[in-house]
Amino acid sequence: MRETTPEKFLEKVEAYDSAVMMTPDIDHFCSSSAWIVPAHQAFLPEHPIWLLECEHGFAALARGNDSHLGTYLHPLEASWALACPLVGTHVAHLTRAFVEACRGLANEWNLLFLSGIAPQSTHFRELVHGFRRDYSMGLGSSSIRRVASLDGGVEGFFGRRSPRFRANLRRVRRRAEHAGVRYEFIRSATCEQDAIGLLERALLIEQRSWKGQSDTGIIDGPMKVFYHTMLPMLVRRDALRFVFVTLDGVDIAYCFGATFNDTFRGLQMSYDESYAEHSPGTLAQLEIIHQLCEENIGFYDLGSEMDYKKQWAEQGLETVALIVRR
Repeated sequence: MRETTPEKFLEKVEAYDSAVMMTPDIDHFCSSSAWIVPAHQAFLPEHPIWLLECEHGFAALARGNDSHLGTYLHPLEASWALACPLVGTHVAHLTRAFVEACRGLANEWNLLFLSGIAPQSTHFRELVHGFRRDYSMGLGSSSIRRVASLDGGVEGFFGRRSPRFRANLRRVRRRAEHAGVRYEFIRSATCEQDAIGLLERALLIEQRSWKGQSDTGIIDGPMKVFYHTMLPMLVRRDALRFVFVTLDGVDIAYCFGATFNDTFRGLQMSYDESYAEHSPGTLAQLEIIHQLCEENIGFYDLGSEMDYKKQWAEQGLETVALIVRR
């Protein structure tokens, strides 16, 4: 594999994302440039990008240093450990080339942290085979996604939910209609500045949510940088989708995410606590599902495992992190 400069990486994002789309057994959106570039800029911008390229695909990592660990290589997004840094069609050849490159540069790193690896995948098999004899290896914690099939449209989605949950969703929707709740769906922003405007509108709701009140939301800090970087990228690809739930002209909830291939990846959702009696978060989820079905999107990826998501979606991809030490 040959090393490419960070500047060349940014020039190659379209080719990189094409390689992502063709890679089996990975989290496609969270391995794409629209996720990993904002994550790198928001959380670890001081870590230089280390991009390797060959005829079989790419390896996208960053280099960090720690007084205890020494020099370590990690995916551009390492905060949630969802991104797979090895993308390309011929995964076996790509992974072997990556292992060979790392072995050739062994004096330049002390630890590899490789996230987004499915345990039964070719990635996993080739990495273990390539490193286990001469290096110490370990496993990080696993990450499970919750992904709802939208096959069969809204009725198909409802048919895969429990009778009790299904009845509750319909009851919440009817009650909202009687109360005068309205929905605003934005399929695509017209320009990058409009996307930032939508985010700022969502942040006003976030401030009134439990997330905002407990400082765990996206109002300030790296998370705000993450989305301020991401949303313009999504607009350029016509991938951004937003829903606002309103009552009497007041925004009470929002949900936004992005399309990639035949999947919609949910990114953020929140609601105004003072309107909790209307179940605004549930209404936002329901409306986005209705709109995705209108677009014939195949899957709704709700992201990492959380208890409430079990009612909304089936279990999807599971990945782990592989840790390699010299």
